[in-house]
Amino acid sequence: MKSQVLFSIILVSLTITSFAQTQGEMNFTAAKTFQAADKELNQVFQTVLKEHSNDTIFISKIKTAQNLWIKLRDANLDAIFIPGRRYGSVEPLCRYGYLEEFTKERIEFLKTWIDGIDKREACKGTRKTKSEPELQIHK
Repeated sequence: MKSQVLFSIILVSLTITSFAQTQGEMNFTAAKTFQAADKELNQVFQTVLKEHSNDTIFISKIKTAQNLWIKLRDANLDAIFIPGRRYGSVEPLCRYGYLEEFTKERIEFLKTWIDGIDKREACKGTRKTKSEPELQIHK
């Protein structure tokens, strides 16, 4: 389902932007968009490490998980676009689109250590609980 949504987004993006950009320009823009998401991922990851800096076991585990996630991300991309095969001039746009999608999903996952999760969640583990907004009482 997610791949259908991504494909639709890419297709619409190609249709809309093809009037204004060459394929090379679209590929370049997609690369920049992914790089921005990757930069955000690194910032979020550093924040997680900083907020849990006193828990050396957690730090070790989250670093291992992040390294494995990068390998999984790359392996997933290689399964979609087998290295050495050609998929046309749109391939870089599609590759960067998938990389951006995978990265944004990872960002949201990592943010649960920063923002917390719902207090009703029984399986929060090392993640904190979201603080509830204070009620505003008007007199």
